[in-house]
Amino acid sequence: MQLQKRSGAPIRVCAGWDSRPDQRWTRYAELLRHRALSSKLPYDLSKLIELYDRWEDAAALPEALRRDVLRVVRDKQPKAGRKYLPEIERIVGTLAGPGDLARLCDELLVARQLASAMGQAAAASTLGRPLEETVA
Repeated sequence: MQLQKRSGAPIRVCAGWDSRPDQRWTRYAELLRHRALSSKLPYDLSKLIELYDRWEDAAALPEALRRDVLRVVRDKQPKAGRKYLPEIERIVGTLAGPGDLARLCDELLVARQLASAMGQAAAASTLGRPLEETVA
């Protein structure tokens, strides 16, 4: 998938269908919509990529990276999203290096756009119904 916005470089994410990227990206979008993740998180996490690209202790890299990512997530996470922390910890637990983190950042940027579209679709689905049905 390639995400091309009006400004900035295109964002490309690739994955085989066997890894179910559609489900993963949809779940990330849901986490963003439920405020389990900050919308700025991909940008905050991308700052860690350069640090871990130069990391010299290969044996310690995965654990150090995961700890740093979780620290950033917790620092930036809205309070409403705290109940999703175990799920986020499982996602972060799959990261093994800076390449995985870069992929996650790109996928989160794609998920932001999906979350926006999901919000627009949800709002549009309430149009034309009486107000009392949409508020209940």
